[in-house]
Amino acid sequence: MATITAEQAARIAAGPAPAGRPARPGQARRAVLTALLAGVPLAGLYCVAAQWPLWEPATAGLAAVNLLVTVSFFATGVFVSAEPGHRVTGTVLIIAALLWPLNWVNVWMVGPWPLVAALEGPLATILAVWALLRYPAHWPRRWHEAVVTAVLATLQLLAALPVLTSRPEWHRGQPASLTWLAWWPDHAAAAVTERIYSYSCVVVAIAATIALITRLARLTGPDRPVFRPVLFAIAAAGALSIVSSLTLVISLPHSTVITVDELEGLALASVPVAFLAASARKWLARERVLALIASLGPAPTPGQVQDVLRTALGDPTLTLLYRVSGGLVDTGGVPTAPIAPAGGAVIPAPGGVILLTGEPLLARYPELVRAAASVAGLALQNTSLQAAISAQIYLVGQSAGRLDAAVGAERRRIRTAVSELCDAELAVIAGRLAELVQAGEEAAGPARGAQDLLAGVVHELACLADGTGPPELARLGLAVALTSAAARLSPRITVRADPGPLPSGVAAAAWFAASELMTNAVKHGGGCAIEVTACRADGGLLVEVRDDGPGGADPAGSGLRGLAERAVSLSGSLVVSSVPGAGTRATVRLPLR
Repeated sequence: MATITAEQAARIAAGPAPAGRPARPGQARRAVLTALLAGVPLAGLYCVAAQWPLWEPATAGLAAVNLLVTVSFFATGVFVSAEPGHRVTGTVLIIAALLWPLNWVNVWMVGPWPLVAALEGPLATILAVWALLRYPAHWPRRWHEAVVTAVLATLQLLAALPVLTSRPEWHRGQPASLTWLAWWPDHAAAAVTERIYSYSCVVVAIAATIALITRLARLTGPDRPVFRPVLFAIAAAGALSIVSSLTLVISLPHSTVITVDELEGLALASVPVAFLAASARKWLARERVLALIASLGPAPTPGQVQDVLRTALGDPTLTLLYRVSGGLVDTGGVPTAPIAPAGGAVIPAPGGVILLTGEPLLARYPELVRAAASVAGLALQNTSLQAAISAQIYLVGQSAGRLDAAVGAERRRIRTAVSELCDAELAVIAGRLAELVQAGEEAAGPARGAQDLLAGVVHELACLADGTGPPELARLGLAVALTSAAARLSPRITVRADPGPLPSGVAAAAWFAASELMTNAVKHGGGCAIEVTACRADGGLLVEVRDDGPGGADPAGSGLRGLAERAVSLSGSLVVSSVPGAGTRATVRLPLR
């Protein structure tokens, strides 16, 4: 059986290695830490340099807020890109973080920088909104994301219209010498395009806020408590973004606009900070899964792996099913149909494992389950063989139960038949013998002997019907029981048996086999001499019935074949030698265990 080590589990958590290079333990973890330690300071320095003129006392607060937004979005993008299925989302967040400082390069008032700020406009916010709308779970339908992308792209195009219809000096006294795209400079057109863009910002800000709040409010399972702070941060940031967009429509003093921008920046900064905390918690939870799997040791049970995945995914209904040769079985080896609970899903995982979940979040986004299952991959491989063995044990138990039920039914049928025989035919014979006893002294002696023999036969039939053998078998042992049976069958039967104490099941099986063989010898031997021996030999019990009759017994006949089958069912054997004219010898071997 394969075993899992902490090093192997770490290799799985790190994901597949690039082609041609072996995976190293903790590779993903080191990549995240390296990106944070090296990338965050560089992103911060870049933001400081891009908006350097803002670091004067009057606007230093706004510059500090922009720095916080840049750094927090960058760090969030690093954590998100490390999650399975969210590399694109994390990359877009990092790009949004690097574009955010470009909103403020117009403060340089030289060259093309004001034009860059004007054209870039809401691009950083648009990318951030697009990324946050698909995290922690992608859109359920492709057209949903297509519509959102189209609306945000339209807003970005509207941001470029005021640039095409204006001159730089029309924007808060910027120098006329600045680089500008004045393709159609017109005051009226510029005012219209500016108003269209401003109202569009208000509408999109409202719609984006509602969409983000709605998607986060619908989260369930482990993501719901993690993203609750994000929900409040987005509500506050959305409200201030709407107010900031309205300042573009309503003419307000420059100081008021700066104050609103600072408040909006603080609110916006709380969003990536909250997302950063949530994504970091999810990343640490993934590392926790690794620790939990590694703690299972070299031989985890299927139930232990199932409990770990339930804890890691926050779904107490999660059920592991293993694919074996006969179909699917649960962690106890019981055959099970892959039917998910209401609102859940059937999620295939690597290694022939099926996961059933009743958690709506996991049902909608099965990649979360597959990610956890990939971490537990080796443990799942370890327990697949255990599940297969449990399935075999379960099937054997079911077969034994069915066999026991069939044996019980057959025993009841035999008991009923014997009872009817004793109450009918044998009762009539007993009545006739009683009449002979009363008829006269000459027949009284033989009749009483026949009555005793008949009573013994009735008693033995009852014992046979119960499958227990005669009473003396349990009290006095096999030798006495065989001698008693032989005496009732024929005076020409000699018994030599001294096997000592035997297990009750072995003694009963030997007595039934010897009794049937003696009965056959008496029936077909024509008054021949019969010798019965029973002794221990080679760790088992050897019972032999030999006669000097005509021989010619057919081992394939129904009686001997049935004896042979019963002996084989007890891991024993029956060997019959019957040469015509040389008598018959039948040997039964039974194991003592």
